[in-house]
Amino acid sequence: MKVAKILAGVAGLFMLNMGMSIGPALAADSDALIGEWFDKMPNGATMVTVFSAASMTFHGLAPDGSSTPDTTLAVTYKKQADGAISVAPNSMPDQPVTATVKDANTLELRFPGTEVRKLVRHTPDAKKK
Repeated sequence: MKVAKILAGVAGLFMLNMGMSIGPALAADSDALIGEWFDKMPNGATMVTVFSAASMTFHGLAPDGSSTPDTTLAVTYKKQADGAISVAPNSMPDQPVTATVKDANTLELRFPGTEVRKLVRHTPDAKKK
């Protein structure tokens, strides 16, 4: 009985330590990105990108309102020295996306080998405008 309590205490401390050492650092690097972002294409389509604490999901919206299936990638965030945020898919850590938050509603996103894309944060009020 005493051994079980000790093991439970050690396991609890381990879980608490993992949450304190990984969780807040990850959240601090990704806070400004969390949410839904729209990238309007010249043809009227929209690429929708959603950042959460541990993933990036994206899908396309055609001008007629139809949608492509979601693609979700588990990611790791890391703040760079210049203030940009590296968003590395866990399945391809050597091919990170670079995100630069310009303000609360504007984001620049660069995929490897592409030009910078300007995204606008989706807010419920944005649909009314």
